[in-house]
Amino acid sequence: MQKISQWSEKDKKHAMAYSMMLVSIIVAFMLPADQGYYGVWSMMPPVIMFIFIMLTNKFIESFVWGGFVAIIIKYKWAFISVYIDKLLTQAGDGDNLWLLVLITLIGALIAVMGKSGASRALGNWLISKAKSPRSVLVIAWMLSLLLSFDDYFAAAAANTSMKEVFKKYKIPKELSTTVLRTAIVPGANIWPIGWPVFITGLFVSSEFATKANALVSYYKILPFVIYPLVMIIVSLLIALQVVPKTKVIQKAIAEFDPSSYDTDDEQEEKQEEVKKYPFGIFNFIIPFTMYAGLTLYLGDGLYALIVTLIVTGIMYRIQGILSTDDYIKSVMDGFRDMLELGTLMALSFVLADAVMEIGFTDFVVGAVKSSNISVSFLPLIIFCLFAVTEFLVTLNWTLWMIAMPVIVTLCTATGANPYITIGALLSAGIWGSNSCVISDAGMLTASTARMDKVQHWRSVFPYTVIGLVVSIVFYLVIGLLGL
Repeated sequence: MQKISQWSEKDKKHAMAYSMMLVSIIVAFMLPADQGYYGVWSMMPPVIMFIFIMLTNKFIESFVWGGFVAIIIKYKWAFISVYIDKLLTQAGDGDNLWLLVLITLIGALIAVMGKSGASRALGNWLISKAKSPRSVLVIAWMLSLLLSFDDYFAAAAANTSMKEVFKKYKIPKELSTTVLRTAIVPGANIWPIGWPVFITGLFVSSEFATKANALVSYYKILPFVIYPLVMIIVSLLIALQVVPKTKVIQKAIAEFDPSSYDTDDEQEEKQEEVKKYPFGIFNFIIPFTMYAGLTLYLGDGLYALIVTLIVTGIMYRIQGILSTDDYIKSVMDGFRDMLELGTLMALSFVLADAVMEIGFTDFVVGAVKSSNISVSFLPLIIFCLFAVTEFLVTLNWTLWMIAMPVIVTLCTATGANPYITIGALLSAGIWGSNSCVISDAGMLTASTARMDKVQHWRSVFPYTVIGLVVSIVFYLVIGLLGL
C-alpha cells in the first residue's frame, strides 16, 4: 500500500475533497430534520461543492454530492428516494424541460451546419478578413455580441464557426473562450429579446411596471446594470490585448496545440467540403438570420429553433449538400454532443431546488430585508451580498424571481431609488452567470469548445473580477452621492 507521503498532489487533493465531503454529510445528518429554514447552514452545500470542484475538477460528481448534502440536511436517511423524486420532478418541469430541449436542438443545428461545411466556410471567410491574432479576437468579440440575443446559441455558433481562425492564428481555447464568454453573457442583456423578456415579465408580476411600459422601464434601468456594461468593454480590451494575459492564458499560448481544435473525423473531411461548397457561407448566414428573426417574431427560441432546424435540413438537401441520412445522423450527433451538458443541467436543477428548499435564497433575501443601512447604500449591499451567493451557485433567474418583488417592496417602503437598486440585483445575477464555475453559460461555452470546464473557468474568472470591482466602486459612489 502506498504511503501517504508518496501520494501525488492530485491524490492529496482528492483525499482532502472526499474528507471534506464526508464531514459535511455527517454535519448534515446532525442538523434537525424537516425544517423549512436552516439559516446560514443553507450555505454549506454550495460552499463545499465549489471547494470539491476546485480540488477534483469533477463536475457531475460534485453536483450529485452537493445535492445529497442539501437533501440530507432536511430529509436525512430518505435522501436517495428524495433525490430521485426531485430529479424526475425537475427534469419534467416545463421550464426546465424547455431548456434541456433547447440545448439539445442547438447542438443538433450546430452539428448540421458543421457537417454541411457552412461553419468552416464562414471560418475561411473570417480568415480572409483577419490579419493578426488581435483582429481575430476583435472579430470574435463582434460576432459574440451579434449572436448574443441567445447566449446558448451564441456560444455554440461562435466556437464552431471560428475554430479554424483561432487555430490558424494560434489562439488557444483558454483565450478564445474568455473573449466569447465575457462578451456573450453581458451582451444577452442588451437585445430586446432573451433575458430582457424574462426580466420585464418579473417587472409586471412585481407590479413595478405594466406590460405597456415594461421594456421602457428595463432600458431605464440598464445604465445602472453596471456589471455587463463594464464587461463588454473589458472583453474588447482582452481582444485588443490591452489588459495583461493571466498565467493560465500565457501558459496555454506557450503550449499551443493546433490539433486541440480538431475532432476525429474533421481532418479528412475538411478540405473536401470547403472545395465542394465554395458558397457555404450563406448556408450559415441564412439559418442564423432565420433563427434570430423567428425568435423575435414568435417570442420563443424553442419554436424558432425547431423551424430553423427543419428548414435548414430541407435547404441543404435541395442543394445536395447533405443526404437525408447524413442530416439525421448529424442531428443525432448533435444530441449526443450535448448529452453531458444536459446531464449537468438536470443535476443543477436538483441542486438549485434542494438548496432553496432549505432556505438558501430566503436566508440571503432576509439578510437584505433585516439590514439597518442607509437607503443610499442599499444597491451596494444588494450587489455585494448576491454577488457572493451567485458566485457559489448561480441561480440568476430563480434569484430574480424570488428577490424582485422583495426589492420592489423594499424600495417603496424605504424610498430607495428602484432603478439603481434593481440594477444592482440584475448586475449580481449576471456576475454569477459570468463567474460561477457551475454556471450554465460557462459549461456550455466549455462544452462547445471541447475544453476542460474548470480550465475555462480559471481562464475567465480573473477578468470577471475587474467587472466586479468596478461595479462595487460604482454602487459605492452612488451611495456616497446619496442617489
